[in-house]
Amino acid sequence: MAADLARDLAVNTAEEQDQQRLARLLDTMNRLHYQARPDTSRGLGITASNCVYHDLVREHPEVCEFDLELLSTFMDMDVEHVECTARGGRVCRFAFSPKPTK
Repeated sequence: MAADLARDLAVNTAEEQDQQRLARLLDTMNRLHYQARPDTSRGLGITASNCVYHDLVREHPEVCEFDLELLSTFMDMDVEHVECTARGGRVCRFAFSPKPTK
């Protein structure tokens, strides 16, 4: 479901640079109330101050997989969930890295 949503959101982004895609992703996340901003502490990344699933994730951590798939598919990159509010973090922090070439 997250991959399908990401592909729908990423229409016409194939020619965009990583920073342009990131800006579009941040805009989408902020419209969904994530309070997201760029995070350069580990290269290209995102910090979100408001986890929209915060209460649900405490009992069902697999819900984070939705965000991870959405971010990975939209950016066409691997994503690491560096910090999570539901697991005691102050924010949710995601770091992107290029997918290995096949």
